Amino acid sequence: MIALCREHADKADNGSYTNDQLRRFKQMGPESAAAIRGEFGWMRNKIVAHLGGNFYVDTPILVAMTGLPLIWFERNEYGELMLNYGLRDEAVITNNSWVVPQHELEQVICKPGGRSLDVRHKSGARFAVTFTEHPNLASFATRFPRLRQAAIPLEVNSFPVTVVDLTSVGCAGSFQLHPGWTVLPNGTKLQNHWFFGGKVGLELALSYFPPGLRFDQLESLAAARESMNWRNRRR
Repeated sequence: MIALCREHADKADNGSYTNDQLRRFKQMGPESAAAIRGEFGWMRNKIVAHLGGNFYVDTPILVAMTGLPLIWFERNEYGELMLNYGLRDEAVITNNSWVVPQHELEQVICKPGGRSLDVRHKSGARFAVTFTEHPNLASFATRFPRLRQAAIPLEVNSFPVTVVDLTSVGCAGSFQLHPGWTVLPNGTKLQNHWFFGGKVGLELALSYFPPGLRFDQLESLAAARESMNWRNRRR
């Protein structure tokens, strides 16, 4: 597989490159580019986030660690929500713009329309984001058949509603966001829970450092823990 951005993929499909050029791209391999970049075109004033089998509504910070956002939303000047992701280094999302490093990359699928991204690594790690729009409750219930309609908060029943699904599966034993459930660091599974109206949905303990966090995040967490220990010693 040759990973190309949307622009160059279209050019390849329309014959812009010769066979020799395409073979050269394949021989160059992942070293031919430092990263693959793209952008999600979906921005809405209200988005239901479905992470690891759980739902987050009107919750700006979906996952955090002692105040450090790892998965969160920000709003632009028009009040539209933009997705951000910094949990692991298989991908980084900054206000709907994503970057995927090519190190140990096996496959990247980004369909037209800026709706989805599916990243798979040779290690078995997977990261995926998909935006969908549901015109009514029946469509929403069809997408999530295990969810009882009676369990859906009334606030979500203002259709149409946009849903963003996010999957992040890394090393065994770490914090996992599977398509249908969340695995916490202690092994506890969460699914079909609703996080509604709070500032932070799920906050991880400071003592837990998920494998794959970027170095700048680890530095921030280490500094925060040292500051906390220093204040405790002074008491």
